[in-house]
Amino acid sequence: MSVETPQNVAPAPAQLEPAFIFDHLPKTGGTALRLVFEQIFGPDQVSPSVLSRTERWAEKNFSRYRMIVGHFHCPIPHTGRAEKRVRLTILRDPLDRAISEYFYYRNDVEKLPWHNLALYSKDHDLYAYTNLLEAQGNIAVSNRFAHHFAEQLSRGPWRESRLLSLAKEALADYDFVGVQEQLADSVDLFCSKYDLPAITKIPRANVTSARMALGELDARTRDRLVRLNRVDLELYEFARSRFQDWKRTIYRRYAKRAAPENEAGERDKPGLASSSGALAAAASSNSFGDQAVEFCRVRTFGSSDGNGVTRSGESLIVRLAIAAHIDVPDLTIGLQIVDDVGEVVFGTNTFLLGESRPVSAGKNYEVSFVLKADIRPGRYTIGGSLHTGASHTDRCFHWCEQLTSFDVIEGATPFVGYCRLGTEVEWTEGSATTATG
Repeated sequence: MSVETPQNVAPAPAQLEPAFIFDHLPKTGGTALRLVFEQIFGPDQVSPSVLSRTERWAEKNFSRYRMIVGHFHCPIPHTGRAEKRVRLTILRDPLDRAISEYFYYRNDVEKLPWHNLALYSKDHDLYAYTNLLEAQGNIAVSNRFAHHFAEQLSRGPWRESRLLSLAKEALADYDFVGVQEQLADSVDLFCSKYDLPAITKIPRANVTSARMALGELDARTRDRLVRLNRVDLELYEFARSRFQDWKRTIYRRYAKRAAPENEAGERDKPGLASSSGALAAAASSNSFGDQAVEFCRVRTFGSSDGNGVTRSGESLIVRLAIAAHIDVPDLTIGLQIVDDVGEVVFGTNTFLLGESRPVSAGKNYEVSFVLKADIRPGRYTIGGSLHTGASHTDRCFHWCEQLTSFDVIEGATPFVGYCRLGTEVEWTEGSATTATG
């Protein structure tokens, strides 16, 4: 709902309570978050949705609300703001967001003469739609996040490297940045950080009714989306990595509080599976181990471009950062790749490869796996494990089914099927033969 003037509003919140402002980017789960905010603060403490106004305008006119929400025309960093509201936003995988938005306009928004995106989406397929918007200079499907955040500090046009640098600088100024693919964890962490009531069920709202998955797109459309969102893919990985680091910090805090004292009066260090609290419960389904050695960060990139997208047939680099809290004479690092329907595409570990190594307490290590990605285009998830011996049944330090994900796009030599098999073709000139019974 567009808001031009303030409405009848509730009394101002107590000064000792933090006030918030939510920068809502389209198709990132923000409508569901609004319902969460209404559960936390009460509907009378969440502002009407502000559309195409500045944060400064919203803070001035809706200062009585504990939570201000809106699609802001020009967010501004802390240094230029009169109030000290907590600023938050949420990001989503840029390619998935663009697809969702296209099908939302195509299937769920009325075709009105003034609504160009609804008109274009209903009259064109996704490839033609992106082509048309690119020709017009419309950023709806082209680095939408980066342009939004970079304009807080400087006006375009920019080179891609400058655009990414400005966007990272602005995004780092937000107090809280969630991840749509981890919406439940994002809500848990938000509530934990600001000492707010826990929300046990995340509502679904404003969901696109019918859409294609990223892996279902034809190669031409997929490649165009990747090209148009190269900066956003890097920015999203930056935000997601920071979110994962922060989540691990919170997990440790709760784990430490819940750990029983041993006979020496010291607290044991439990793994995620034995930690208490909603955060640990959310994580225990896909991560466990005592974390005496643990994953800190992971990055995947193709060898040719060095970004998060890999072309089928090129080398994929999976770079894992780990931290050792104890001495381990024979640490094994496992890796598995899972497709978008949950099938394991490939798995191996350093024990099987003859590459297990000792690690020492208090030290960090970086290990890179290099694989040839001779697999079909699509989205894949990487899982990892840290243990001793050939498998995690010996002693498991850290098992995580979803460390990160990566995208594979069509390579120089297309193929049909699940994976590329090395194929040689031989021609022989001669007379044809006929098989007989």
